Amino acid sequence: MGARRKLRTHRRRQRWANKDYEKSNLENEWKKPFAGSSMPKALPLRRCIDCRIWTKGRTVGDIPGVRFTVVKVSGVSLLALFKEKQQKPRL
Repeated sequence: MGARRKLRTHRRRQRWANKDYEKSNLENEWKKPFAGSSMPKALPLRRCIDCRIWTKGRTVGDIPGVRFTVVKVSGVSLLALFKEKQQKPRL
């Protein structure tokens, strides 16, 4: 008897180990991920790339720590570049 409080608080603490729960309750979508950085933290090859965040914030591809999927380069989709329907505009 009397174990209800302990079970409830333990469950509450353990919920934070679940990434989906943490993501939905921290309200990080309102915070700016790149605010305060004076210089870009990527290679110069990737500075003109439009990115999308991957599912559940996990890593993408062969580079550990990269959490973005490349969608566009300089406003042109990668599929159009690959099929040579469009060229990358010169800046």
